[in-house]
Amino acid sequence: MLSHIRESAENKEFVKEKLVMNKFAVLPSMKRNSYDTALKHLIRLGLTDAIPAELYASLSTSNISRWKNEDESKYFGSGLNSLNQAANEKYDLFYKMAQSERLQRNLECYFKLVKIFQSAIALSSTCQKILYDSRSDIVDVIQEVKPILGLKKAVSFLGFSTTTFHNWMLETKVKCVHSYFEVCNRIRPNQLTKFEVNTLRDLLTSVEYKCWPISSIAFHAQREKILSVGLSTFYKYAKLLGISRPRLKKPKHKIGIRASAPNEKWHIDITKFKIIGKEYSIYIIMDNFSRYILNWGVHHSVSGEFMRDLLKEAISRFEPTTSCSQSRILLIYILSN
Repeated sequence: MLSHIRESAENKEFVKEKLVMNKFAVLPSMKRNSYDTALKHLIRLGLTDAIPAELYASLSTSNISRWKNEDESKYFGSGLNSLNQAANEKYDLFYKMAQSERLQRNLECYFKLVKIFQSAIALSSTCQKILYDSRSDIVDVIQEVKPILGLKKAVSFLGFSTTTFHNWMLETKVKCVHSYFEVCNRIRPNQLTKFEVNTLRDLLTSVEYKCWPISSIAFHAQREKILSVGLSTFYKYAKLLGISRPRLKKPKHKIGIRASAPNEKWHIDITKFKIIGKEYSIYIIMDNFSRYILNWGVHHSVSGEFMRDLLKEAISRFEPTTSCSQSRILLIYILSN
């Protein structure tokens, strides 16, 4: 009996100590989540479809109910109803797009076309060369989107014709081992054989014909029956093979005496020729600027007096500038002496 009383007393002391400890214990702090204002507006406007399902499921019903019943005047700037209306219109548009599977497929196709077009543009500077260099990738993408968009829409989006697409498809997808450029002989029957292309290449790269123009090499090959190919074919395959011929630059002619106006500078020339065993001299006085023959004459010998008379006639008729007349007077003085 005494032991039982002692145990109950000890239990009371233990409970009393426990209560004292709990009195001074620090309770754990409550954490409150902060929600984005855009989330509250979406719920208030009834646009719950725009909220991810996982996020919407994590929201408490009390918060959802409170946000639905909140007055929009609580938020500063909420009076801009036009913005809300525009947002609703855009959301409706996106919602309709999301509901249309056909529209989604079309958009995916256009995005693929835009992506390949942008990647092709990054490779080169000129648009035509860009498309041609990337024709293999372009053909793959067009074949992928063709069942949805159609071939005409797909190629018109990139700015070329269906004929070009078919040619590119034949060049990139159809290979022929009998052709030098791996182009099918049935589709391009007029192309040269491998032997002819190799012969043409050897002629264009030969050291013996290094300084020959392509036209001379082509006519030489025809004349010697090395290769029966036209001149235009030589030029075409030289371009396809990437063979560039050295161009011989002609020496530039030196610029001689040039006048800036008529009757500023004159030229005198004497040419000898024979007629029936007799020698004659042709005298010519020409203007430098206009190349006009001012005076001329024929004499049986080279005579200073005859030239002096021709100069006097030209000076009296055309009245040259001061510098020209002074030089002519000096020349007449020299010839007269």
